[in-house]
Amino acid sequence: MEYLTLKIASETRGLIYEKDLRVADVFGGFVRGEVSKMVGHGLLREGQRYWATVDPGYGPPPETGRQLISEETLDGGVPSSAGRSWLSMRLGDAARPEEPMSHFRLELHTMPPAAHRYRKSFLVSELDGPLRRVRTTLLDMELIASGEGVREELYARRGAAPRFEHEIIHNLPQELNDLEIRLESLPVDDAFPEKPMPDCLTCGRSGDEPPGELVVFFSQRCLELLSEHLKRRGSRSVEMGGILIGEVYRQPRVPRPFVEIEAFLPAEEAQANSISLRFTHETWQRLQARKRTDFPEEKRIVGWYHTHPPIPMQLAGKEVSTVGFFSEDDLAVQRQIFPHSWQIALVMDAESDEKVVFRWQAGGMVESDYHTFEQGA
Repeated sequence: MEYLTLKIASETRGLIYEKDLRVADVFGGFVRGEVSKMVGHGLLREGQRYWATVDPGYGPPPETGRQLISEETLDGGVPSSAGRSWLSMRLGDAARPEEPMSHFRLELHTMPPAAHRYRKSFLVSELDGPLRRVRTTLLDMELIASGEGVREELYARRGAAPRFEHEIIHNLPQELNDLEIRLESLPVDDAFPEKPMPDCLTCGRSGDEPPGELVVFFSQRCLELLSEHLKRRGSRSVEMGGILIGEVYRQPRVPRPFVEIEAFLPAEEAQANSISLRFTHETWQRLQARKRTDFPEEKRIVGWYHTHPPIPMQLAGKEVSTVGFFSEDDLAVQRQIFPHSWQIALVMDAESDEKVVFRWQAGGMVESDYHTFEQGA
């Protein structure tokens, strides 16, 4: 299969990070952005189906790299899309697995087939989205310094066993290595299993969120057990927390990821007081060990939960007490340990039923709706 390897190196310290990535992870969002521009320019119809290919380029970029998209008549008919992924990479016989790409050519074919295609060349540096997410996480973990000169390189490769679930962080401090933190970006297409959204117990239906926006589902039983646990063990004088276990899926035929949260594990050894909760190295190691023991390998850590004491806030001209806030300490934990866009935060009151969910948006955490479902239904 075709895949890409991302390498990030410091100008002074050498190679820092490397990871194998799926083609859709790297190019998917970029291609959709280009399609939106084409719709705006009248080159494609709204809702028109398409499939795309990416051809790696090496050396000096072509002169057409900055030109507008051009329409080109094909000789010999239109290539078939049968059995083809919506987005693929073509290496051909001239693959250069040990040479970084300098540019790439995007080729777009519309469906139903038409006797033309659209081509445009781009510099690799224009692929800012997925590369920026990894770079931001490395900055947050202080593996690279703000203002430090780094270069990001993409290698187009073919192989039978790419390691999508692993990465190599060179010269990682031991205290961070102990956390076993993974940095992979959100796969946007073929990486997550495809599955219809569950029936929503609280709203009767699901899927009203805009395409591409993460939809959050909690097992009703999970929330009930978590509430019982906090009321039995928690108090407003000391924050409590732990991790949320579940799976991430994608909705069929719609670019909409959703997360199903099925269970939780308390962080018994976390350091906490009335206003903050901190995951120590020992806490994280024990949580990881319990997850490996108690859950199937495919289950993910999809976020975390913690309690807040309610604070007074002005809402609609009235003063109310609520746990619906995300502090700077909370954001630091989210960035360091739960950086993926499918990892959420659940904030609760240990002495009431108030629950507020937060999810990633534009580099920060925003309040999110959530739905409940009957596990196993």
